[in-house]
Amino acid sequence: MVIGAAQGFSGLYGERLAEAGLAAAARGHAVMAIGGRTRGALCDRGVRPVWSAEMAPHVPEVAALASRLADALFGWLPGRPQGTVHVVFCDPQETARPQVRRLFPFDFTRFPIDPRRLPLITLPPGDLLAALMEAYVFTELCEMLMLGFAAENAARAEAMARAQSSVKRISAELKRAWQQARQEQMTTEILELVSASSAGAPKGSAPGG
Repeated sequence: MVIGAAQGFSGLYGERLAEAGLAAAARGHAVMAIGGRTRGALCDRGVRPVWSAEMAPHVPEVAALASRLADALFGWLPGRPQGTVHVVFCDPQETARPQVRRLFPFDFTRFPIDPRRLPLITLPPGDLLAALMEAYVFTELCEMLMLGFAAENAARAEAMARAQSSVKRISAELKRAWQQARQEQMTTEILELVSASSAGAPKGSAPGG
């Protein structure tokens, strides 16, 4: 599952995530893609995602997208009981390097068990585990989608800052070139005036006389 870029003008952000999806496909994995830009990059290179959706355009819509993604994932997993699901996304603090998190099977090392405190449950263990698994997957997807949303906006802000810096640099270079050309033109005009004045002066006359 690749949580990628929705739009362009984000530097190499979208390209890095597309490359991660391509690498997964090359290893024989099915790919789900979030973000039209990433989906297009994958399709252009011959990888058609088994499921895709556009990135949520605003924060309040992330939960709805996570719900759709969870439904698609749970609909895909039953036919692949031994399947492993990894999510590729970027953290807004480090957009240059995509991260990979295993979503399924559950990574128990993230939450160590304390055998001294057994939980009190009121539901059958199987029903409780199923409900907890759904809640866990939904929460994880919400977190990674939010991080991806923030990372793309951070990458776009960085690209805009670089573009602004480049525009300022080019503007300064053009201004210097214009000033230099203007100075050279003024120098040429002054030399022409001096030459014309010298050519029009009477022969043999002393300067100032």
